[in-house]
Amino acid sequence: MKLRGVQRLISRYVAPSFPELQLSRDLLVRWDGDPIVRGFVFDRSQMNNDIVRLDAFAQPLFVPVEYVSLGVAKTLGDFLFDDRANEPEVTAQMLARAEREGRLFLETVSDCASLADTVLKMPGDRIDPRLGGEIRAYCLLWTGRTDAAIAQLDDLIEQLRDFEVEYELELLDRVKRVRQALERSEDEARELLRSWSAQTAKALGLEPR
Repeated sequence: MKLRGVQRLISRYVAPSFPELQLSRDLLVRWDGDPIVRGFVFDRSQMNNDIVRLDAFAQPLFVPVEYVSLGVAKTLGDFLFDDRANEPEVTAQMLARAEREGRLFLETVSDCASLADTVLKMPGDRIDPRLGGEIRAYCLLWTGRTDAAIAQLDDLIEQLRDFEVEYELELLDRVKRVRQALERSEDEARELLRSWSAQTAKALGLEPR
């Protein structure tokens, strides 16, 4: 299914039940200027063009990336839209999952304080625990829990001391930059997170509502 087709399904069948969210590409999301974007992604399968996978997700924008990350997410199902599918029936099933399970998940990631707790519960096959630790550290810093943020950052630096791959080096570099900024001032560290958030939001094509 092409992007335009997915957007038509979202606009017609799903978006009316979530007026607080806005359509952006294949996302139905909310971003209020807080460093978290949360909502739903309607992922078109690379293996089968007729399948759309629905995930409820939250993405902390202060981890700089150029793509939608589903590390903090809940998969709600795969939905088949082939020539034999009854579109209103399939989208009704999709909407039911979004309203029942999706809303519940999004309530657990409504702000940085709740995200800091939720990320600890995400399974290791969903998100690298070290990335989860990074997210938690930044959330703690953002909410003013500076001592806990410092402890989390120091723990991550120790874990990544013997890095082996580029991903680990990049993660370590980010964590060290935040830790060093925090040594100078909490305001400087928060400003660094704010700049990374703006960078990620731009890459994702997001606009504050």
